[in-house]
Amino acid sequence: MIRWVPVLLLSLSVALPASAQDRLAGRWQGTYYCAQGLTGVTLTIRGDDQRAEALFHFYPVQENPGVPVGCYTMLGHVDTASGTINLESDESHWILQPRGYVTVNFRGRFSGGRHRIVGRVEGPGCSTFTMRRVEEAPPGPKECFLELPTVSLPQP
Repeated sequence: MIRWVPVLLLSLSVALPASAQDRLAGRWQGTYYCAQGLTGVTLTIRGDDQRAEALFHFYPVQENPGVPVGCYTMLGHVDTASGTINLESDESHWILQPRGYVTVNFRGRFSGGRHRIVGRVEGPGCSTFTMRRVEEAPPGPKECFLELPTVSLPQP
């Protein structure tokens, strides 16, 4: 049985082994399709081989400049054996909510040597998403930014 424990994502401190970080933790940037059209997304994930916590930040792209900026937190789980990730949220997890917007859920899988995540978006008028691992977050409101833990490598 999976138990969900609500946490305040912005104060979470997680120490991960490097192998878990290689698989999941970090920033993922790409696009998704929902009722508003093509939308930019940065997903900042913290977690391990079973649980994941994420900050979902969406924003306009050149092809659809009318999309507002927003962000909320998500919780979910990862199955590294099958390479799947499921992230969910609800209306109580908004940090910055544009008028008329609702949270969506993500069901995806790793591809491209675990450097990409592709899948479907569950929400009104939604279809697919694709993201790739990135180092830097795009500019945006400070509320939609999450600092990642740093990893120290041993010196030779």
